[in-house]
Amino acid sequence: MKINDKTTKLFNCRSGVAQGNNLSPTIVSAFINAIVKDIHDLGLEILAGDTSISLSYMQITSCS
Repeated sequence: MKINDKTTKLFNCRSGVAQGNNLSPTIVSAFINAIVKDIHDLGLEILAGDTSISLSYMQITSCS
């Protein structure tokens, strides 16, 4: 895993669904939807691409 310019040590992943498995898209979708809701509840915005995920603060403006 890489965060900013730092990379974690290698580790074994003992759970999950193999890439290419028919269940993979469904499981990832359910997981991501829950994570995105939690991130929005914290006042953050998430932008996910094919190889990266970015978080930023949401700018809240009021309309009078």
